[in-house]
Amino acid sequence: MGVTASEWTMLSLLLNHKAPNSRMSELALSDKTFPIKGPHGYEIKNLEEVKEILNSLERKGIIKIEEIFEPSNQSKDTEVLEHGENRRELEKINLLYIMGKIDATEYEKKFFEIFSKTRVENKGDIIPLTLIERYVSISRLFHIALTFANSKLSTELSSFMQLESIESLIRTTISQVIENLSNLLFRYLQTIKKEIEVCEDKMTTIFVYLYPLIKDLIKEKKLTVDEESREKMFKQMEELKKSIEVEKEVISVLKMLNEDERKIKTHEDKLRKLEDKLNEISEKVEKEGIVIEFPSSGISVDWIRNKLMATFGGSEPAHHPSLRKFVDELSNLLYEEFSKINLSINQERKKQQPQKESLHHHCELHIPIHIHKILSEGRKDEFKENYYCSLKVSLIWMNDLCPIMMDSTIESKGGELTMCKNLECFVIYHKKCLEKLLRTNVNTCMVCGYPIKSY
Repeated sequence: MGVTASEWTMLSLLLNHKAPNSRMSELALSDKTFPIKGPHGYEIKNLEEVKEILNSLERKGIIKIEEIFEPSNQSKDTEVLEHGENRRELEKINLLYIMGKIDATEYEKKFFEIFSKTRVENKGDIIPLTLIERYVSISRLFHIALTFANSKLSTELSSFMQLESIESLIRTTISQVIENLSNLLFRYLQTIKKEIEVCEDKMTTIFVYLYPLIKDLIKEKKLTVDEESREKMFKQMEELKKSIEVEKEVISVLKMLNEDERKIKTHEDKLRKLEDKLNEISEKVEKEGIVIEFPSSGISVDWIRNKLMATFGGSEPAHHPSLRKFVDELSNLLYEEFSKINLSINQERKKQQPQKESLHHHCELHIPIHIHKILSEGRKDEFKENYYCSLKVSLIWMNDLCPIMMDSTIESKGGELTMCKNLECFVIYHKKCLEKLLRTNVNTCMVCGYPIKSY
């Protein structure tokens, strides 16, 4: 019973992934797997073609399909924002917007593209940074409106010109709007606090999600990333990763062919140098980021609260309990994190200058924001393959013994085996056995008798 060129290509792939001491072959297929090239100039171009070929081979009784597993997109859609891929993408576009790399229109488009794929209970509590900025601006304008509504002239004329009802309506409407905005921002803060609690770099998370609210607290923001250098480094990393994969493949082939140890060592040394260079560049990238500066000597809960109230356009939150509640919650969160960072810095100073332990240091608080952890996430994904499916197939056609040395093919790993290239044969040999046979000038298959070449 013969096979087609496409079936032979598939059998070769399955054989190459055979597990030792079994007839089972397991492999994962991705976008980078295709096209699968075989002899006779044939290529398998996509997953659907793979399925058709497997079904054909199963109908012929050559293989048995044990499992074809395709991950459901539904599982990704239902992934919780705080721990999922969508959260990382959201952090990335937040940061790009903060850095001015994308404008408001592009940011909002990307935000809703990401968030439309996410199904979580608290989805309505996550809002884009541009909307937070608008809410802050609205609050400022309404506080100005309140100032006009409460002016001395308005008060004196209200009874004379029957303006009291209009003044009351203005104050009530503004109060309701500020209350609704405050409640919305409070729910957003509670959602973000959950993320802050589980992450290691809390200040970076605060910066990425709460920047429109805290930017007036920041004395200075320094971007320590040279974008041109960063792009250059990422290109170098990509080239190095490709070179590393090539060297690994070369070493594997050389070992399989029992080549001279010195030749193998030359490539191993080259591989080591490439890996060291990759690690060196990776470390440089990881040290880059944004540094935000705060006047540490003046930081207190009251200082933070006053700054936040000024951000919203009001100096006294007493007239708006919801705004006061939100500002208090955010103030306490920020002060707690600032205090931890300040304490850590002071302890480090004491270790370095124990003789000056009693002195108070009045200097700015410099906090690094490790943007590489967010921006490089997408870069890492560039080196990942898009996962299509995994296959588990029983190779029931396999001959138990190699025709040359009569030793077990079942016990061997797939990489140790090869097949006769004749489409009417496809008997399995050990590669080493076949190489020895060919060196004796015997170039015909011991089963079908036709010319044979190893594949």
